[in-house]
Amino acid sequence: MSNTYIGLTIGPIFDTLNLASTPAALWAGSYLFSSLTRTICELLVSEKYNIPAEYIVSPYFEPDAPLLNRKDGVGLFHDRVIFRVDDAHPFEDKEISSLRTAALEIISKDFTVDYDYLNEYIMVTGCRFTAENAILGSAVRLDSLELAKPFVQQEECNALFALFVNEGSENGNQRIKELPVVKALDQWQLLKKNGSIRSLSDIASGGKEPTMKKQTYYAIVRSDGDRMGKILEKLNGDSEIRLYSKTCLQFCSSIAEVVSVYGGFTIYSGGDDLLAILPLENPSCTEVSDIFSFLKKANSLFKDSFRKLFMELNQSAGREAFNLDTDLPTLSFGVSVNYHKHPLYEAMQDSGYLLFGIAKDRNSDPERRDCTAIRFQKHAGQSEGLLIRNDALDMLINFKKEIDAGVMQEDGSKVILSALHKISLFGSFYSIAQDDDSVNNLFNNFFDADSHAGNSFLKTFLPTQFNELRKSNAVDLLPDYRMEFLREAGKTEDNKELLPVQVLGYLLRIFKLYKERIGERT
Repeated sequence: MSNTYIGLTIGPIFDTLNLASTPAALWAGSYLFSSLTRTICELLVSEKYNIPAEYIVSPYFEPDAPLLNRKDGVGLFHDRVIFRVDDAHPFEDKEISSLRTAALEIISKDFTVDYDYLNEYIMVTGCRFTAENAILGSAVRLDSLELAKPFVQQEECNALFALFVNEGSENGNQRIKELPVVKALDQWQLLKKNGSIRSLSDIASGGKEPTMKKQTYYAIVRSDGDRMGKILEKLNGDSEIRLYSKTCLQFCSSIAEVVSVYGGFTIYSGGDDLLAILPLENPSCTEVSDIFSFLKKANSLFKDSFRKLFMELNQSAGREAFNLDTDLPTLSFGVSVNYHKHPLYEAMQDSGYLLFGIAKDRNSDPERRDCTAIRFQKHAGQSEGLLIRNDALDMLINFKKEIDAGVMQEDGSKVILSALHKISLFGSFYSIAQDDDSVNNLFNNFFDADSHAGNSFLKTFLPTQFNELRKSNAVDLLPDYRMEFLREAGKTEDNKELLPVQVLGYLLRIFKLYKERIGERT
């Protein structure tokens, strides 16, 4: 049955986030839009507009829901609002303008940004439509509306930029601490125990004086759900869509908790999207100890959330509309790892390219999904990147565990450097090895020095990993700028036989970073 809806889209989000150069500024820009969406929902259910909460099909909204009353500053509201209207609860098209005005007045006070500027800068636009499925029916319409971005006619000073940059104060963001919206957050995730604001170096090092190079790098993690449209196509009515929206909200809240425990911070977590800044590892965290186990945990939480939804929908509808295995959605990730002094806006752009240009690149592979594209941009200029299926993340997790083993503690980077040297020097031999025994013999012959004796990493683990890579297509090289340059220069061969050798070399260079001490030259 078709119903009538109003769909609203809000922006420009990413244009605003690109103004930010610190974690606090990035958070403020994102939280402003999340707060705007929430404010719109609150106004809709007020006496003035009298829209029942259950009429808001996306995002999930209940005024007193515990999930929506976090005090840590995690933005759980995405950039679209869709609600049903009818004769009992009408909403005229002209009321979109008054709703926008009322919401911006509240936001301007909460974020101490001039209302007149926000009125020119912020887009809140919408349309009325009729559809059987509110989310699917709104998609094309709202996508089109988003193309009409606002343009500030006279901009002597960008008021939001002034909010993000306050020269002469700690981290350039001391003003953010004084915002009314921040003062209401008694568990704000960006505050350190001494009351100062966390910086990129604080996130990377866990707030400690770094001794290892890995403690000077941060990761921008961006995720997006796969096959979400397939789920929406099977949902019947607003009640099922609201359950879907609630499931997304529950996941977003859960993964934000994991981010916090791990020592990172969530920029936003709304719908099926996540954007967070994380350290490369946190050995004291038992749930997830490194960036790779975090990715595995996030994907697992996502699938578990929807498994519960499918069970509830199948039971309530008395039909097997959803298969608990084959219909489960997955996440794809774009992860950009950078030195703590690397420009944040560049890392943001890179994470977006890795997610949508690589991990979810349907042009290269129509079936590509459930993947992670990760790039390590080293301080010295080298760039290592991998595209890996999420079901193969255990390989990276195990690789790191092996490198963290006791035998690697004292001379880890030197052992890895030795392996890199031999694999690079004799790569052609490895590429023509056709069976496990040949590979094992190569490793035994090339690593035959006295210092290599009894080294299980070189003698057992590496040949095993190489054999797995040789037999699998789970991992590929990212077509990053460095690799493209080498290919154009004719300095590297691009064939399947050499791929396992190249991937193993990339893995060794990635994990060498985890064993290098600050000041160590390797």
